[in-house]
Amino acid sequence: MCVLLLIMKNKLCKNGDERRVYIKKHQLCRPCCLRLYRENSTKICEIDGCDRKARSLNLCEMHYLRQRKGIEDMGPGRLSRAWPEEDPRLRKNKYLECSVTNCKDEYYAKSYCKVHYNLNRRHGAPLYKKYFPKPICKVENCHEISIIKGFCQFHYKRSANNVKLDRPKGLKGELNPNWNGGIFTYPNHYEMKKNRLIVLEKANWTCHYCGGKADRVHHRDKTKHNHEIKNLIPSCAKCNAQRQDNNNRRYYLKRYGISSVNIMAKLELSKCEVNMMYDNGYLGNVLKLHRLHKRI
Repeated sequence: MCVLLLIMKNKLCKNGDERRVYIKKHQLCRPCCLRLYRENSTKICEIDGCDRKARSLNLCEMHYLRQRKGIEDMGPGRLSRAWPEEDPRLRKNKYLECSVTNCKDEYYAKSYCKVHYNLNRRHGAPLYKKYFPKPICKVENCHEISIIKGFCQFHYKRSANNVKLDRPKGLKGELNPNWNGGIFTYPNHYEMKKNRLIVLEKANWTCHYCGGKADRVHHRDKTKHNHEIKNLIPSCAKCNAQRQDNNNRRYYLKRYGISSVNIMAKLELSKCEVNMMYDNGYLGNVLKLHRLHKRI
């Protein structure tokens, strides 16, 4: 008995897999037995000419669904839809365009491109657009869209600056809210613009103070009427503003004993008016009248 068991243990699969025999009847190992079972258990659809695997009721998936839907045609091929020739859904050419006017996208389905097909599927219209009415500015005869507090951008700025809302646009001269009395900060402005380009091109548009990109000039003598090339220094916006404020404050403190900021506050004047008074040479007399000149 022990000899027979040893002989059985030493028997190998007949397929040459070098594994021990699992079932004596077939003389096969375990993997070969499972493979044989699967091959014998697979069934084919019972419809003639159909080589698909059977899923249920000895029918493949396609013929099983046909039987459930009551379709009498049980042929092995697929059903072909007989579209009429005039139907726009019939795609004779794969390079057809969308049927929507002014749309040249490629045909996708139901005579539409992919975008219009999805719109038609969701909303029932290929040109569907959501419409949300936008609020309009509350000022009369203004049809602009309101942005903040019921005003458009133009009228909101007017309300913030305490300007009349019914005031017409595009006013010039004294009626303009930015009117400063017709005083120019730069006399002989054309000469300054002409010499400015010469100085900037000679310096290759580089700032004299920081080495950055220069787009303006600074006056050496801190005046606004001497526009000679020797008096102009190329500078950027930051350096120009910094030099102008600091130099004016130091210069006024050194000469008059009071800074330009205090002069503007006590005389209730703008910076432009103070500079013009200094350029014309009667700033000292004005400070004496108001008893602000501490050096004299």
